[in-house]
Amino acid sequence: MNGFFYSLQQELLARESSVSLTVGALGLIWTKEMSQLYANETTFPEWAKGSLEGCSRGMMEAYVTRPQTMTYPKLANTLYRSIWYFKPNFHEGIIERMKPKGALGTGYKEVVEKMKSKEKAELRKKMGYQQGYGAGGQ
Repeated sequence: MNGFFYSLQQELLARESSVSLTVGALGLIWTKEMSQLYANETTFPEWAKGSLEGCSRGMMEAYVTRPQTMTYPKLANTLYRSIWYFKPNFHEGIIERMKPKGALGTGYKEVVEKMKSKEKAELRKKMGYQQGYGAGGQ
């Protein structure tokens, strides 16, 4: 997909268009739901997490300054991108290591379904529904 958008950027520049396109590379954004989901775990290092507010600020700055690319969180995504250039299957490896055993695809559905406690039931329902796993995530 990056190829399409980067080609479009080049075409807009070549035509000297007043329209610009910023390609955003957004990483792990630590939301309220993520905090609830991983409340008792230290799965992600602090340098790899970005805040919702920081991401919003970065998007607004990109809206105003119109750069060709926008990366957030900067350190983690720059590191991940650098590794990807030297090891193209890096992202697939990360996904495979993080998903539950026996999970299909990205494992997102299995992660949502493993939330069994009462305090996580509503979150599970919301996250499941957002991803289209049936009525109410059931």
